[in-house]
Amino acid sequence: MAKVLTEQSGEMEVFLRVIEQGGFSAAARSLDLAPSAVSKLVGRLERRLRVRLLHRTTRALTLSLEGPAYQRAAEQVVQVMNDAEDAASNGTVRGHLRINSTLPFGQKYIAPALPSFLARYGDVTVDLSFTAAVAGSR
Repeated sequence: MAKVLTEQSGEMEVFLRVIEQGGFSAAARSLDLAPSAVSKLVGRLERRLRVRLLHRTTRALTLSLEGPAYQRAAEQVVQVMNDAEDAASNGTVRGHLRINSTLPFGQKYIAPALPSFLARYGDVTVDLSFTAAVAGSR
């Protein structure tokens, strides 16, 4: 069952990206997929639902009559899934931290605190930038 849900949610996300980007090629670039893969995923979604969601021409891509209703539902499902993942990772600190400081302050306070910070928050990457100049001074 999990595999089926993963496939369905992946198809939904690709469908939404096609709408967001305005086409298969743009969606493919943003997802780092081949345009043919994006087309296959949307086609598989339409076959499973037994309804055309998008009208494709060489010049335009438009939603079918059924498209907007599926789009709204898919947006809700994807949002709920994202919320569930956020809730599951609640308390996990991750991301990128950029620190710009003067050299004396960085040497005295930031550098000594960094090893324990990184040990506690291993999912954070840190970019340090120290300068000898004090902001606003000449």
